[in-house]
Amino acid sequence: MVLTMKKIISILISLLFIASTFGVASIMAPPVDYIPCDPSQYSIDKPVFQAGDVITIRVKQPNGSGLGYGASFSTTGWYDSGDGWNELKVNASVPGEIYMYPCSSSGYFFATYTYCPACSESYPCNEFSKTSFRVGETFTLENGLEFPYCNILEIDGQYWDSSFEGSPIDFGHFQLIDFDEGILTFRAVSPGTSEFVLSCSSDDDQCIKRIQVTVAPKSLPMDKIMKILDLGKKD
Repeated sequence: MVLTMKKIISILISLLFIASTFGVASIMAPPVDYIPCDPSQYSIDKPVFQAGDVITIRVKQPNGSGLGYGASFSTTGWYDSGDGWNELKVNASVPGEIYMYPCSSSGYFFATYTYCPACSESYPCNEFSKTSFRVGETFTLENGLEFPYCNILEIDGQYWDSSFEGSPIDFGHFQLIDFDEGILTFRAVSPGTSEFVLSCSSDDDQCIKRIQVTVAPKSLPMDKIMKILDLGKKD
């Protein structure tokens, strides 16, 4: 029961975060019971856009549809295009991309994101203390606790709905092994590179940030011996 309540609370927090940040043109919220999104049921003409672009999003009727957007965007709202589809146009004043959330059997939810500013004193980038690990190493990540309030959207294309029930969750070359009071703990489990996609706050909008995190194999005993003896150094 405790784990179930934790999952419910984490999902509600995630939805409230979206609702409090974005304007919403919607007849549904992001779904909880996910199924693969059917590309025949929707289209986005400019998934990646530039300032001044007009983006058209279409969803086939009778599917539900929703869009989250910030102050740098304006929309027509959803309307019946007359050909069996619901359509919405987005006017962008900044460059960015359309993010598509996981689908339900009858719903498609999108969000507009700007690109996060470069790291600076006024816009700290403190999500990762480092971005290179060895197999077996762990690290922690704050999920939306301090400015710029970054939350994980997905890792290697796998969406995370902010739920954790105690068992490790595989994400690419990492496992999520703990989630307590907003602190995520990951363990590196296999060599390779994973992409963490974060949703962060930026002025009046939400911005998207993609961070490459690498995992190297464990150090072998011989590696350590050669370092000690300095035998690994080339002339």
